[in-house]
Amino acid sequence: MNQIERVPSNVHKFLRHRGQTIYLHFSPQDMSPSITYDGRTFTDLLDALAGIPDVDQPSASSVFAQVVNFLGFAGEYVYIGDPGAFKERYRRRVNRRSEDPTDAFHRFGPFDVSEIDHPKLESGHLVFWVYSRAEMVPYRVRVPTPLHSNDQVLDYRLLPYAAEGGRDAGD
Repeated sequence: MNQIERVPSNVHKFLRHRGQTIYLHFSPQDMSPSITYDGRTFTDLLDALAGIPDVDQPSASSVFAQVVNFLGFAGEYVYIGDPGAFKERYRRRVNRRSEDPTDAFHRFGPFDVSEIDHPKLESGHLVFWVYSRAEMVPYRVRVPTPLHSNDQVLDYRLLPYAAEGGRDAGD
């Protein structure tokens, strides 16, 4: 008889890893970010990384990035899983921004999004890209690998501004 998987409430997103589901959700008690995998719930990043087998392996870099981003910033930043689609959407938004100067996007950028790519290992860090949910401002994230302490810095940096006239925005 198959065991029925209990889905947590307040699910923000779910991911597949090693044939199982990882739920990114908010705790019903205090709305803090939580991860549930294989019936265990984690609120601490290091505990989650230790409890999800092989999540720190290069083949799971997308899952690793999303777990780090969610537990670190509770959905404030959106992981960019499809770089091409994000660049196209960003380019359309840049082209449209002059039409509505009250849009929050109007106050920022345009940024050079040409470097946005799939997660990659670089000098002992996992590098991935996110954007702020509210303003669509893109960031480059560097996370030390392996992650051994909650004191290690999760480095979120704005991308550089696009060249004059926004030529690099969305390229």
